Amino acid sequence: FIAIDTLTATVLAGNGRHQVMTVQSGVDCPNTALHDYAEKVTPRLQDAYAQELQLYAGGLPSGAPPDADYIARRMQAATDRVLGKPGGRFLIGGIMVN
Repeated sequence: FIAIDTLTATVLAGNGRHQVMTVQSGVDCPNTALHDYAEKVTPRLQDAYAQELQLYAGGLPSGAPPDADYIARRMQAATDRVLGKPGGRFLIGGIMVN
C-alpha cells in the first residue's frame, strides 16, 4: 500500500461560498515490481490525482455532494495511465467537504 498525500480542491457551497473538498487515498499494488515503480512515480501519481480532482470539482454543481464512485473511476484511470498498465488499485480512505 502506498499512501498518497491528502488531495484538495475548491468547490462551491449551496450559498455560493467556497469550500474545500479533501480526499484521503492510497494505491494498492500487490505486484512487487509494480509497487516499486509506483513508489518511484508517486509525485506523478499525486499530480495526476490533483488535476483530476480539480477538474471534477470545477464542474460540480453548487452545493452538490461529491460522487465517490465517479471520483474513484477517474482516479483509477489516472493510476493506470501513470503506471502504464493496470495492476495498481486506487483506494479512497475518505472524502470530506468543509
